[in-house]
Amino acid sequence: VIGAVSEYVKRNIKLSYKKGIHVEVTMLIIPGYNDKIDIFEENVRFIAEMSRDIPLHISRFFPHYKMSHVPPTPFETLESMYSKAKEYLNYVYLGNTGMESYESTYCPNCGNVVIRRRNYRVENYLEGNKCPYCGYKIKGVFSKNKESLGRYNEEGPERHVYS
Repeated sequence: VIGAVSEYVKRNIKLSYKKGIHVEVTMLIIPGYNDKIDIFEENVRFIAEMSRDIPLHISRFFPHYKMSHVPPTPFETLESMYSKAKEYLNYVYLGNTGMESYESTYCPNCGNVVIRRRNYRVENYLEGNKCPYCGYKIKGVFSKNKESLGRYNEEGPERHVYS
């Protein structure tokens, strides 16, 4: 069921990053398959060697279809992985938890919330690509029009890459 080859995934992440493509990494944590903290830390170090600014999304698994026999990822596992990843990376998120504190973006310099995410609602406090509290330059892809955040737009949101 889970057939990804780690080395291929890592190679593609590295190639994309080297070509200047905006990269974000998502890890679905499945109990009994990829929930060992030492292997997780090794993968996080791999990302951090390229840049502390590559966002990492750690997603909670829920049983479904061919894996309905596997339990949901315990929140404690996600929380320890989040803490470990924050040692290496500036932008770490927990997915499938519904917890605002783990979904929002924090300034790596002052620690204030610069993008608040509440379920499907997004509040962007950035001034361009800078923290409104300390002026720290936040890396990422952001909408120029704060009003379009979280809403469907037929032409797509106007975005700008800040690196």
